[in-house]
Amino acid sequence: MKSASLVILLLIQCLILTDLNAQEFQTSPQYPTPGETVSFKYNPAGGPLEGQDVKAVAYIVDFDDENLQAVEIDLKKEGNAYTGSVASNETSRLVFFSIKSATTDKADSNNDTGFKFMFYDKSRKPVAGANAAKAMMYYRYARMANIKGNPVKALNLLKREFKDHPVSATYPELLYTYATLAKSQNDEEALAFVKEKADDYAGMRRADEDKLTLAFKLYELLGEEDSKAKVEKKILRKFSDGMLALQNADKEFRELESVDDKVDFYNKALKNYDLNEKTRNTFDSWLMSIARDYAKQDNWPKYEYYMDMVSNEVNVASNYNNAAWDLAGGGLEGEAKQLEVAKRLSKKSLDIIMAEQKSLAHKPASYTDSEWKQNMDFTYGMYSDTYALIQYKLGHPDEALKYQELACKGYDWNDKEMNERYALYHEKAVNNPAETEKLLSHLIIEGKASEKMKEQHKRLFIANNTLETAYEKLAEQLQWRANAAMKEELKESMMNEPAPAFALKDLAGNTVSLESLKGKVVVLDFWATWCGPCKASFPGMQDAVNKFASSDEVVFLFVDTWERAEDKAKNAKDFIESKGYSFHVLLDEENKVVEDFGVSGIPTKFIIDKNGNIRFKSVGFGGDNDALVEELSLMIELAGHRGTAVSSMP
Repeated sequence: MKSASLVILLLIQCLILTDLNAQEFQTSPQYPTPGETVSFKYNPAGGPLEGQDVKAVAYIVDFDDENLQAVEIDLKKEGNAYTGSVASNETSRLVFFSIKSATTDKADSNNDTGFKFMFYDKSRKPVAGANAAKAMMYYRYARMANIKGNPVKALNLLKREFKDHPVSATYPELLYTYATLAKSQNDEEALAFVKEKADDYAGMRRADEDKLTLAFKLYELLGEEDSKAKVEKKILRKFSDGMLALQNADKEFRELESVDDKVDFYNKALKNYDLNEKTRNTFDSWLMSIARDYAKQDNWPKYEYYMDMVSNEVNVASNYNNAAWDLAGGGLEGEAKQLEVAKRLSKKSLDIIMAEQKSLAHKPASYTDSEWKQNMDFTYGMYSDTYALIQYKLGHPDEALKYQELACKGYDWNDKEMNERYALYHEKAVNNPAETEKLLSHLIIEGKASEKMKEQHKRLFIANNTLETAYEKLAEQLQWRANAAMKEELKESMMNEPAPAFALKDLAGNTVSLESLKGKVVVLDFWATWCGPCKASFPGMQDAVNKFASSDEVVFLFVDTWERAEDKAKNAKDFIESKGYSFHVLLDEENKVVEDFGVSGIPTKFIIDKNGNIRFKSVGFGGDNDALVEELSLMIELAGHRGTAVSSMP
């Protein structure tokens, strides 16, 4: 027996040591209590970030006020590991991390479990709200944690939370999330619990508005229309100035057509409702609607009067920029009107964003300071593009060039339409054809020039050199260099990860699986009918489909996902047919495939090689159809299709 006990003890010790060696994330203390500062150590060895510099953001879930706070961590490197610390408060329930490469978007998901720690009481049991916060990480905050959403795990965690801490089920946000998860998983036991809670709240004699509204929403989710109607009547009777009444008022407002009627409605509503954190968004939306109606009448003083009453100045800046862009003609070729008004609105948008860059007054809690600052820098560049256009049309190319440079730098010179305007302003402002020709040559070589920029370069080259034939050779050389540079850049971004298996129905009802496409290069494009950049990319995608139409080695699949329509198949089919696209559309109606591929924004394209491995991932659309086709062609070539090889350098 003694010998057997010793063997067991040694085995246990071995397992413990193995587990510790396998750990790449450790915290101290191991069982932190709310309010403590928690130190952590992360070692990327053996993971996707091995050998890379890393950065980390901590997200602190504060259960009591359902808040999420993002904190950028000051990491210190110790050997191959990184250390840092997070300060919590008395209501902190969970901290989870986003750990990424400092130079790329590559992230460590910890095998899709995320890096996190809960808070405990003195007996080392999770405090009330800790498991609920963990559930939210797996459900609502999965993208921030760089993991795939796991609604099954989220529901089980909420069940554990409600069992260990029944008071947690009284929090409206948690109970409604629980109900949503139970409904999606058809969990009858959980749905019965939800129904019981809804009945309890609906039957309370002195229930507050929040409890009755929760009952209303739960009945709506459960499809209990009679119960829902009774509670709605009760809420509107007891809380005529409450949030449900305001929601109904909002529906009524949206049916109004006359701006005078909207103004009267708004002024009356101000007397019935208090302006506070809950009501402010609704009133702001009404103000913006009224302002836009005055803009349609060219009543700009009234437009500015109502827009300036909107509480979120970042939203005001967006509206001012859009109005100014439209007044400027929406581009170089559009007809401008009231340019002085456009100039004033555009300048106000820039001033607002500049102030926000310094104050960060409207930063969402889920952003770190640097993330929001970067977002505002990007926004300032976009709005500078508008101001530059206005200045150019007002006859001030020098001023236009200054602001356009800010715009192009903000987009890292990747927006060819912006670059196109910059080159034109440069030619007018600098008044030195040779300098502009040099600028254009550089942008062409970098693959950042549009067709119009190439035409501009040709015109200047011929005027300066008088040798058109020399230009043709030069243009061919530049294009080769651009493609070669792009190809080398693409090689650096190549991946080699197994693509998640899928089988989806297409618009004709046929099932298409990735397995059935082995031996072909597959271009998988995730999109939605409401997605502006997706739709803007489709003419270029149609060109790409046409280019490879004769090849039986390349397949294009357009996965319709994240749709909001009730009949998603009809919605997608109507859109595709209305545009005349010849796309093979697949329907990701449950949003499972988009989740499996880890997509965080659309459009996102994956190039999958003949062995079923992802070789490229491309997010967004740069605005240039020719560039899209060229990039896809090179990706398809590098993924194994030899029909698109770039010719040798002339």
